[in-house]
Amino acid sequence: MLAAPAHAGDGEYINKLEHQVAELYGNRDALFKETGELRAKTKELEAENIKLNNNLKNLSNSIDAINARISKNQE
Repeated sequence: MLAAPAHAGDGEYINKLEHQVAELYGNRDALFKETGELRAKTKELEAENIKLNNNLKNLSNSIDAINARISKNQE
């Protein structure tokens, strides 16, 4: 709590400031929560990206093997 108002009208100004401070703390807490959610989603997407890259490597290896068989059969 801030100090008692020194001049007339200061009380209302202090109340507004206290409200703004409370609102900023609420915004900060919401941002912390959202940051945590975004970090979790990022980890999920990174894991999915690894799976997709592995699938792509497997597909590429399969295509290479098929092409090798085709080349061998054409000889």
